Amino acid sequence: MPHAKTDSEVTSLAPSSPPRSPPRGGGRAVYYVQSPSRDSHDGEKTATSVHSTPALSPMASPRHSHSSVGRDSSSSRFSGHPKRSKHHQHQPGNRKGVPPGKSGWQEIGVIEEEGLLDEEEHTRIVPKRCYYLLVFVLGFVALFSFFALVLWGASRSQKPQIVMKSITFQNFIIQAGTDASLVPTDMATTNSTVKFTYKNKGTFFGIHVTADPFELSYSQLKLASGDLNKFYQSRSSSRTVAVSVTGNKVPLYGGGPTLTAAPAVSAGKKSPPVTTTVPPVPMVLRTTLHSRAYVLGALVKPTFTRTIECKLHMNPAKLNKPISLDKACQYSSCPSMATSDEQAVKDYADFENKVKRTIYLDQLSPQVTSSVIKAALAQCANVVNVEFIVNYTIPYDIPSAALVELDDEMQAKAAVELMNDFPFIIGGMPRPVKATPAKPVMFRDRPSRPGINKEFRWVKQGDDEYEAMKKLKTLAKRQEAENMALIKNQLEEEKELAKQQQEVLDGNCKKYDMLETVMQNGSIKNLAHRYGVNLNDY
Repeated sequence: MPHAKTDSEVTSLAPSSPPRSPPRGGGRAVYYVQSPSRDSHDGEKTATSVHSTPALSPMASPRHSHSSVGRDSSSSRFSGHPKRSKHHQHQPGNRKGVPPGKSGWQEIGVIEEEGLLDEEEHTRIVPKRCYYLLVFVLGFVALFSFFALVLWGASRSQKPQIVMKSITFQNFIIQAGTDASLVPTDMATTNSTVKFTYKNKGTFFGIHVTADPFELSYSQLKLASGDLNKFYQSRSSSRTVAVSVTGNKVPLYGGGPTLTAAPAVSAGKKSPPVTTTVPPVPMVLRTTLHSRAYVLGALVKPTFTRTIECKLHMNPAKLNKPISLDKACQYSSCPSMATSDEQAVKDYADFENKVKRTIYLDQLSPQVTSSVIKAALAQCANVVNVEFIVNYTIPYDIPSAALVELDDEMQAKAAVELMNDFPFIIGGMPRPVKATPAKPVMFRDRPSRPGINKEFRWVKQGDDEYEAMKKLKTLAKRQEAENMALIKNQLEEEKELAKQQQEVLDGNCKKYDMLETVMQNGSIKNLAHRYGVNLNDY
């Protein structure tokens, strides 16, 4: 039987609760959750406020024991939906046997537990999917990186092969002119062609080839340059590449006198035959080739850099003839700063060894050639190379000098001692040749000392260094005048010495003529008998 409602239940449910009887006919069920009241007194657990929830509320259904509530709670925990049993639907709502307020706390606990379980399910499902995706992405990246690394390592072992073949000079002309600042100087025009072979040793990739300008220099002066047209070299193939290296009216600034073997010739006329012997001009050809292979698109693109330096000698008398570069070039990978410094130190050490085995010969006749010097020094040393030094600061045809490179340092010392201890005449000059050990400043192709950087620039009026440069220029002119005076004095002394030597030679010649006459007319026997000399003893 339904029990009579208390005043507190009527007061609490009247203003906020809908009708307690659920609608029949399939409408959405609602139920009510009651919470304990703050104002309960004397241990009474009666609810003072009711929240609207889906129908078939515990208020409308009869109360059951704790085991029934526990079954509903566990059922809802695993199914995720509140279940209504037939017992709940058909039992009339009574509160008999249930302590007041106890059932309300149990209902709240069930609802809160279901909410926490839902949150745990969501937090467990989403990171699991992300974890699988992350593992897939990382695995793909690792596998792709390993594959790219294998391709890169395989391509690095198949470096291209570059071999310099030859250089041909079509013409080399020296003529007077002025530079951009109207400074009078000699101008050089050079036309040459460089040939080399390029071989791609890669079996599964092609190569795009570019290069820095090909530069042809004499000492520290750049005479000509040329650009390489970039090209593509397919896999396992080779080609011969020709590069035009030219220079048009390059100012020499004092370097021209040693390069005047091929004067300018008018168009349409044949060049006159060269009658003077001119030593070959030492030159250096430099360039850097860059090769890039796209093995796996833009992801794997190994780069091969090759620096080439060729030292050659251009003979102005042998134009239009290829000069072989097979054994004249050095190949190296793109050097780092440390490698460049080490190479500079090594080059300068080799140059110092060359200086030690070279002697300087002065007071040579202009008619002396390298073959004459080799024949004259053959009695004490083996001559490797002869480089003549001409004095271009004076207009006089005075004896020239030469740097003579020998086999080793011991031969150089022996040759210097021999020429200083005994008069050594080469080429019929009336005075002996002077020999001294060579010094580094005497070589025009000497390398720069490691650790020293040279910079050249024009100094204009108004610059900070203009006054100092002006003083140096004045000092140079003064030294030139003093040098001319010393040379005139030297020429007069040499003329007087030559006169004295000629008188001595004439006196000796008269003595030999007199002895020859005495021998021929038989007077020698009379003289021997007179002075008691036995001619058979001589």
